[in-house]
Amino acid sequence: MNIFKNEIYCVVFPEEFRFKSYGKEKNLKTFIDVSEGKNPKVIAVGEDVSHQEPFNRVYLFKTTENNLKLKKSEYLTAYFKYAFKSVFNKFVVVRPTIIFENTSSLSSILGGYEKDILEHASLSASALKCIFK
Repeated sequence: MNIFKNEIYCVVFPEEFRFKSYGKEKNLKTFIDVSEGKNPKVIAVGEDVSHQEPFNRVYLFKTTENNLKLKKSEYLTAYFKYAFKSVFNKFVVVRPTIIFENTSSLSSILGGYEKDILEHASLSASALKCIFK
């Protein structure tokens, strides 16, 4: 394994992203749980957990939410930050290259802009570059 070459493979589905890097896999549903209140914070990403405080669930690829505190792109960036850290599960010196597959599964939801949206959020979440297969 080349420690200076970090790659994360991401297979995209509207309801779940599947991340894989160097034998470690992480499947995350496409939602993020955010606490309620003036200063909301992320309390869960892509996994159902019990919460001790009231929260709002933001589905990244559904259009049902009207009262979001942030833009959906900011939630997607937070989602990717969590995913990248959980796949590596270590301190990463070199920013990862993200290799996306099956992005066309989002085209009916994102109107053909899925590559631009995924790339922008990934780069904002510390990716070096994105490759689309």
